[in-house]
Amino acid sequence: SIAEDSENQIWLGTWAGGLCLFDPDNKSFKSFTQRNSSIKDNNIFIVFNGKEGHLWLGSFQKGLLHYDKRSNTFEQYSTANSNLSANTVTDIKSFSDSQLLIGTSNGFNIFNTDDRQFITYMHDPGNTNSLSNNFVNTILKENDSVVWIGTHYGLNRFNPKDGSFTCYYAKDRLADNVIEGLAIDETGRIWIS
Repeated sequence: SIAEDSENQIWLGTWAGGLCLFDPDNKSFKSFTQRNSSIKDNNIFIVFNGKEGHLWLGSFQKGLLHYDKRSNTFEQYSTANSNLSANTVTDIKSFSDSQLLIGTSNGFNIFNTDDRQFITYMHDPGNTNSLSNNFVNTILKENDSVVWIGTHYGLNRFNPKDGSFTCYYAKDRLADNVIEGLAIDETGRIWIS
């Protein structure tokens, strides 16, 4: 994963190499690993540039990681110290100034960055208005009323106002039930892979 911050620095999430910072001005790299920093996982799936210089990282086994560039510190949110639904974080998107949308290998979460609390949504086999599958691959915020969530089994249209999901599958004319990527174009069309 790659993210550019407000200072035009490039942040890279790596497999086994932790978090890397590339400074294009002096063409230098700096690595943050478990050996040389307080980062909790060297396998970073997602790098998300949040407000006020905060980086949010989705790790393979250690949950949601927060990096504060000003203090050069990492903070961890995992199933052991919070109500995050799983320690494998697969996607991070902004929902509002104080909320992040978090996809995991076991559920969908909304994280409040002010009070540091999670709201978790899971698949419920007895509820057709629940998440279609707990393995979330990708998230797309269309607007304040619609969030699209791609899972290992189905596409979900999430209504944040009432917490309900409308699920779509291959039987509804999707190309496949596994949704890996979502994008929106300038005309408002949703592209699904």
